[in-house]
This record gives sequence, C-alpha cells and structure tokens, in this order.
Amino acid sequence: FSNITLRAFTSDVVRKIIDQKGVNGKIGLEGQIKLIQKYAGQFPYLVQLAGDVIYNLHEISKDSVLIEKFKEIFSEKSENYFCIVWDNLEEDYKVLLELIVSRGKISESQQYIVKELIRNNYIIQQGWEFTLFSPLFTEFIIRKGNIRTASSIAILFDKITRFFRPEKRNFRI
Repeated sequence: FSNITLRAFTSDVVRKIIDQKGVNGKIGLEGQIKLIQKYAGQFPYLVQLAGDVIYNLHEISKDSVLIEKFKEIFSEKSENYFCIVWDNLEEDYKVLLELIVSRGKISESQQYIVKELIRNNYIIQQGWEFTLFSPLFTEFIIRKGNIRTASSIAILFDKITRFFRPEKRNFRI
C-alpha cells in the first residue's frame, strides 16, 4: 500500500464531477455549482464535501437560506480538513497566507512561495491582488493566527484611547 496525494483538479474537471454527481438534477443550478466552486476551490475532498452538503439541502427553495445554511454546515464539516492543511504547511507558507489575509505587502523574497501556492491552488491571483481559494479558509486562518481585521483593530484602538483618556472627574480636596 502507498499514500497517494490528490492535487487540486482543474476547473473543468471540478465542473464535470459536479455535473456527474448531481444525481437527478438535485445539484445543477448554476448558483449551486458556483457556490461549491467558491467555497471548495478545486480540491477533490472539499468539492465532494460541498456537493454532499448542497445535495442534502436541495429542498430549501430560497437561495439566501440555502447559502447561509450551506456556509454553516460546510464550515463545520471542512474545519478538520483546514486544520490538516494548516498543520502540514511550512512556517514560511503560513506567514505568507496570513500576510495575504491581512492585506500585507509581499516581499520580493516571498515570491517563490506565492508561485508555489498559486500552482497548488491555495491562492488565486486577480491582477495584482491575491486571495485564498475559499472564504472559509480565510476565516479559518483569521481564527487560527493572530490576524486582526479592520474592525477588530478599530475596537482595540478605541479601548486603548479610552484607557489613556479616562473620563474627567471632579475631585474635591
């Protein structure tokens, strides 16, 4: 026996898998296919997992309800996969992913990592911008790392400001 590592599929293969597995038309609406691709990327296990979630939610008729329920269930079911991916990444790769999530500047010395992550489908390049393959993987990295979003930075700054500028009190001697 030997271990075989499945690499990310091409977008055409992902589309064919979704079309073939969408039994009796339960998966096949363009919106559902795009939802799977957006959250699972091109990774075989995640595509299968996302397809199963959509398949089991097929009776929900409102798109907004389906999307919210899908994100909730898929986030929970993909958590272990994201943990395994994260734990098996080299530290330099983790640093770069955190940098992309926080919209930091990528140095010249990190360019080889960027190319490797693009080749392995973990990041997507759109012009000069980089994003992770799934919004849920982005959320996972924010939770896992010490990344502060704009809103959490604003809250922290407000707390610091209040600490150093306490309310004026009238003291009588």
